[in-house]
Amino acid sequence: MDRPVSTIIRRATTTTLTTRLQTRPTHKTKAQFNRASRSYYSTNGRTPPIRVAICGGGPAGFYAAKALLSQQSLIPTRPISIDLFEALPTPYGLSRYGVAPDHPEVKNCEHKFDQVGRHPQFRYFGNTIVLGDQQEGPSWGQASVRLSTLRAQYDLVLLAYGAGEERSLGGLEGEDSLANILSARTIVGWYNGYPSTPLTNPTITHKKFGVDLSKIDTVTIIGMGNVSLDIARILLSEVDVLRRTDISDEALSELARSRVRHVEIVGRRGPLQTAFTTRELRELVRLPDLAMRIDSPPLVEAAARIAEPGALARMPNGRLTKRLLEVMLAAAKQPPSSSSAATRTCSLRFLQSPIAFHGAPLPPSSSDDDNESTSVPQKVGSVQWALNRLEYPTDSQTLPPLDYSAIKARPIMPLVTHSSPTDLVLKSLGSVPLLFPPLSPDPSHSRARNVAGRVVGADNQIIPGLYVTGWLSTGSKGVIGDTMSGSTTVSQTMISDILSTSSASIPTRAGMESLSGEDFQPTLEGKQFGVDWQRWRLIDEFERERGRATDRPRVKCSGLQQIHQHPEPIMSVNNSQGEEELHLSNSQSTDAHPHLTSAFTDSQPKTESSTTSSSSPRPEPLHQHTNDPDPSNPHPLASDPNEGPKPAAPGTHSSESPEPDQEPKIDYIITLKQDTTKEQYELYKQQLIDQGAQIKHEYFSIILKGYAVSLKPSKLQSFQQDPLVKDVEMDQKVHI
Repeated sequence: MDRPVSTIIRRATTTTLTTRLQTRPTHKTKAQFNRASRSYYSTNGRTPPIRVAICGGGPAGFYAAKALLSQQSLIPTRPISIDLFEALPTPYGLSRYGVAPDHPEVKNCEHKFDQVGRHPQFRYFGNTIVLGDQQEGPSWGQASVRLSTLRAQYDLVLLAYGAGEERSLGGLEGEDSLANILSARTIVGWYNGYPSTPLTNPTITHKKFGVDLSKIDTVTIIGMGNVSLDIARILLSEVDVLRRTDISDEALSELARSRVRHVEIVGRRGPLQTAFTTRELRELVRLPDLAMRIDSPPLVEAAARIAEPGALARMPNGRLTKRLLEVMLAAAKQPPSSSSAATRTCSLRFLQSPIAFHGAPLPPSSSDDDNESTSVPQKVGSVQWALNRLEYPTDSQTLPPLDYSAIKARPIMPLVTHSSPTDLVLKSLGSVPLLFPPLSPDPSHSRARNVAGRVVGADNQIIPGLYVTGWLSTGSKGVIGDTMSGSTTVSQTMISDILSTSSASIPTRAGMESLSGEDFQPTLEGKQFGVDWQRWRLIDEFERERGRATDRPRVKCSGLQQIHQHPEPIMSVNNSQGEEELHLSNSQSTDAHPHLTSAFTDSQPKTESSTTSSSSPRPEPLHQHTNDPDPSNPHPLASDPNEGPKPAAPGTHSSESPEPDQEPKIDYIITLKQDTTKEQYELYKQQLIDQGAQIKHEYFSIILKGYAVSLKPSKLQSFQQDPLVKDVEMDQKVHI
């Protein structure tokens, strides 16, 4: 049996392939150019690509994809084919939805990610969530794929979906019962326009912040990381400064009426143990008309500690810590005269832990209003704190020199407590990843168990072909630069594992040996809801165009994830026929999926079906239009709406009405081609209605054009053959 041999490729100074040399021409070989590594690799019919699935479209996932593609030259005979799955329609994760809007330079990494997205060996599956086998899938509007499916269909699977679960304070008194106690992630998602999804917390959306900032004077932020300082800076910045950023319109409007004047940032440890950076602190200190108030005694003690011989050398970032401490000391020495002229204040308080939250006094009410007042949640009014001390070793202890940045804090015993008033509490405590089998937790680090990115299962054995990176691998710490380093390292580990394994040991997926990366399609549920890179580029350009009109980097479509659920116009685009609004009509959506009403829309549930049947009126079209088709663009199946079967008038019986024992209807999703015009869309819908179809959902957008319908199978064939139709499949998620 002939065995394929490596192809030797000679390349001229240009990128044109000049010569191919083969020692044995056993089968057809094709040479392709890898733009990432600037080199050629060869493929053939007997050597399938190495398929890699990356789950998570944030910086960790994109940096890993970039690093993998750049190492293509190490495996010249097997091209690396990467499919990246992201739960949101839009890519870039925390770069897009976590970085503060007034830090556009931090988002420059997105230029590199865009290059990855355009790579011929890369495919993007947006609006597609990866699930464990026991997780319930989304009810509507989002594609999904099981991790077990990916492991069966791909050679390597890299999980990079981050840490999305919020930490709590352990259920302190008032933490869950009082209003105006929120996670920092809620407000960050609010001002960054983070869209909620069926499988993310519905409170993390611009419409669910739920705090009237015109009634807030004092904000307490628990936690001393960069996120805390970002929030403080956004709350205390001039609105005119924020207008030039990509902050969400909803946040901008609310901040314009904000009356926040005092922000306090409280940490359980001392100045040497803070997690924020010098740059973040400097930006906060330099805000105009702001007075900084920093506890002096902890600063003095910290300065004495790092002055000890060898103290800085024992700290991982000793020089940076010293520089940060110097900025805090300078801010603490701010003269009283400058502070008195400030209109706003920001405080840094150390060595304090919250032990209870107490409600603000309820407004007086008469007996007639008792029922109404009891239905309104009581708002937080104060925080009770316990003072802490740092556990430095005593002189009698014979311990090696300590890293002062790792010192722990313990409450002073007996407890020393005090209270401080507040109107809003934001918990900036970090986050933990959502884990599902075969991932197992590493409790000491709030991450998935792994060794150098290789996943370790519950049996303490490394799981071949499964990897983690980003915060899923390290816990929620570090900046984007740390993420880049970690993703590069794990990609090298993956390539090393491939090279150290014989080609016979690398699994070749059954039935897929001869498929190229473009031909192979993963098994997805609700695939019609997916967003590819081309559609993301449409969204991206639309946002930028809106930004150019208002002298901003972009105006985000913060409701994109709701594009298949929301009953109101989502966006508008300009075309040759004038301004075209992209609507989404979700007839019966509140009946079929009542949970979508509270989680994704502000509309009220409909009482009865608004879709057309033999005894119910036709739903309003997405746009007002004439029933006469455009002669210049005839629809192959378009007929005069006045011809053919008509629905019976309300209260009458139609001879065409189905009998109970006749053919039952089945739920289908009909997806139209992306170049379908609005008129063609409306005419096709009318044909469905005339044939007795029940329209359950409609969607006409840059992401998806089509319908969810209930239709007799015998009527389906004529619709399937229509040139407008891209795909028809049974809908397993929508039920009448």
